[in-house]
Amino acid sequence: MKVCIIILNYNGWADTIECLESLLRMDYPDFEVVLVENGSADNSPELIRNWAEGKLDHWLSPSNPLRYLTQPPLKKPLKYMHLSAKGFKKFDSPETRKNKPELKIRNKNNFILIRSDENLGFTGGNNVGIRFAMHYNNYDFIWLLNNDTVVAEDALTRLVEKANGDDKIGITGSSLMTYNHPEIFQALGGGIVSPVWGSSRHVLKEKDLVKMNYIVGASFLISKKCILKTGLLSEDFFVYSDDVDYCLNAACHGFRVAAALDSVVFHREGQAASSILKDYYGIRNNLFLNLKYFRKYLPFNFLYICLRILKRIINLHFRGFLAGIRGISDCFRGKMGKQL
Repeated sequence: MKVCIIILNYNGWADTIECLESLLRMDYPDFEVVLVENGSADNSPELIRNWAEGKLDHWLSPSNPLRYLTQPPLKKPLKYMHLSAKGFKKFDSPETRKNKPELKIRNKNNFILIRSDENLGFTGGNNVGIRFAMHYNNYDFIWLLNNDTVVAEDALTRLVEKANGDDKIGITGSSLMTYNHPEIFQALGGGIVSPVWGSSRHVLKEKDLVKMNYIVGASFLISKKCILKTGLLSEDFFVYSDDVDYCLNAACHGFRVAAALDSVVFHREGQAASSILKDYYGIRNNLFLNLKYFRKYLPFNFLYICLRILKRIINLHFRGFLAGIRGISDCFRGKMGKQL
């Protein structure tokens, strides 16, 4: 089973390099890494290329408990292929088929760098990678993995074993552990979204796995069969709630989610966005998700969102309050995608 691993980088070159150092040590025999550079403003592309060419080392404190997953550094230089995201903004168009670049990298110890000149968000950036993978049509699974993670050596092996055990499994998740406290669970693969309130929570007890209805996007293995039926990530979301949306959409197409508990991924949760972005996109997308799947419970969901916004006032977080109000307004006006 061939796997395409998609990593999205946005102003996070140091985390991305650490993630790549762990990925390229995995024991899985047949995978390729696609790194989508998502319009960073911190010189990420050059620094990542310097790392690949052996001009930049990734340093970790000797006291870091996860050091064993990324040290000593991989032997450099690494080969990489540099492509433009412009060629993968349309899904398998005649133009992209005609101009299909020849892949000269067929070694799991190398990677492909696809560069976008603009920030396409979590959904748009990952869709560039998914279009690339489907364009070549030779992958059985696509693994969306956050750049602020490091993975155990057998993380992908265990994911594929679980996903391959049942054709009805469309999306599979890993046990997510807290990077700075590796003994603490963030989630057992996924979570539970309430149709009444529209709120979600991560699964932390094995007994709750039977109620799990979405996989956390930090480690998100999708089968090719699921992508062909469900399609791409919805770019209406831009960021936040997109993982929940994709899983609920896949369920409408007859797929279910599953957790590979022995696939371990360590995640620095909450590194990527400001609180204002979280307030705006989090509230807007939560409301949009409920309108899309649980419309009959809208009054309860709207009450829950109002309580979230009220909490901003209580905490004297007025900018967050205004961001939430704008999120509600934009959702009802159909202003989705990137707005901030």
